[in-house]
Amino acid sequence: QDTMDELVSLGATICYYVDATRLVETLPESVIQRKQQTKKFHRIVWNFPCSAVSSGQDGQNDAMEFNKQLVRDFVRRAASDLLHRGDGEIHMLHKTKPPFNQWKIETVALEGLYGGIDSNLSNSDDNSNENGKKITQRRLEYKGRVVFDRCLMPPYVPRKALDKKSFTAHDACHYIFGWASGVGTGRGDGDNYCQYASTIHESSQESNSGGSSGGCSSSTSGRVDMG
Repeated sequence: QDTMDELVSLGATICYYVDATRLVETLPESVIQRKQQTKKFHRIVWNFPCSAVSSGQDGQNDAMEFNKQLVRDFVRRAASDLLHRGDGEIHMLHKTKPPFNQWKIETVALEGLYGGIDSNLSNSDDNSNENGKKITQRRLEYKGRVVFDRCLMPPYVPRKALDKKSFTAHDACHYIFGWASGVGTGRGDGDNYCQYASTIHESSQESNSGGSSGGCSSSTSGRVDMG
């Protein structure tokens, strides 16, 4: 409760029952609407995306394909609906040891955008809008990954989707995705690590399961934190 009170005092809005694959539909209008238009966020963050497994064995091989689709759906909707087209970035924090490294987050995350699902983001060619004005579409790309530093998030404890038990995260990394113009935290060169300074404000709520009942916070600085 102390962490949530501090978040509110810093200008964050704490939301419940948020579906990471349906952010626009499940986030309150007060968070995503500004002057009757959908607000765009500079950072959209989801820590440890994973399907909910009642036995507590989150992220195992038998649920791998479901979890891959979870990641695809999250990135597709976040990029299409809520990500700022200037310096917007999507961050996903996840473990890197087996079986989690087999998810191939760095490539799977973009498949929902460029696998024929979202043609609006499928290329970076110049096009014209309905008024004949030339516009440039921007392609989302994997920028790189950064080692998770617990010191940046002192109150945060990663927890299983349907269990209060925590889990080790010493092997976790932030996977960073941004627009292909070169603007962003990473340098766009795959697994080369980049310097990273975080101002993440996290609540100590249980991790989002990827469906409903998730928790997130949004702040006036233009970011959405899931998990």
